[in-house]
Amino acid sequence: MSYIVIFEHTKMTGGFYKIRTRTDYTNQAQFQSIYKAIPETTVVAEGISEDEANR
Repeated sequence: MSYIVIFEHTKMTGGFYKIRTRTDYTNQAQFQSIYKAIPETTVVAEGISEDEANR
């Protein structure tokens, strides 16, 4: 089972504003070691189920 994270683009991305993307990580530790907060995206949800990610 993967650790699913949903990101949303901020106004800084212009035409991509409010677009959400999904990224799968092996686990929460991998996400925390790789993810660096960047101003172009915000984390909307993390550690969610497959069903929640597809809503």
